[in-house]
Amino acid sequence: MNFTRLSQDIGVTDTTVANYYQILEDCLIAIRIDPITNSQTKRRLIKSPKYLFFDLGIKRACANEGTRLPQRVIADLFEHYVGNELVYHSQLTSPHIKVKYWRDASGPEIDFILDVAHQYIPIEVKWSDKPSASDARHLKRFLDEYIEAKAAYIISRTPHRYKLDDRIIVLPWQELGKIFQELKEQERN
Repeated sequence: MNFTRLSQDIGVTDTTVANYYQILEDCLIAIRIDPITNSQTKRRLIKSPKYLFFDLGIKRACANEGTRLPQRVIADLFEHYVGNELVYHSQLTSPHIKVKYWRDASGPEIDFILDVAHQYIPIEVKWSDKPSASDARHLKRFLDEYIEAKAAYIISRTPHRYKLDDRIIVLPWQELGKIFQELKEQERN
């Protein structure tokens, strides 16, 4: 969220916009997702947060999206839904799990990163029933750059779990909770 650009678009100060977003957070209407800002390769990373509405109906009403949605909007809603689920599961699993995101200023982005005591689990969300290796290119880049990241996931509409390679697993959205079950099992061992 670029408060400065938004403030220029609507004609109020950026601190006013930031205060509005703080009110949304305080009222539990929006969830703030902070970025990962440390780069191992001097990469210029985006440092502004992104926000998720807790209720996708509120998001859709605010955006005046109507009832006939293009695929791009449906994909964005799916990503938003998965982000909310990650936040809820992380809060239920452990107070030490933080949901973040990663974006390079030149374009590459990872939708969500689970930060488990500085052990990263990158997660991409794809509105696809068969994600491929090309859908994982940013995940591979992230895994190569951050040695503390051992495995990555693509959450999608696939009917079953499968591996794209040794470190990247494609999961049906219905099995998203299994990531957290595996974290609990690792914690016990």
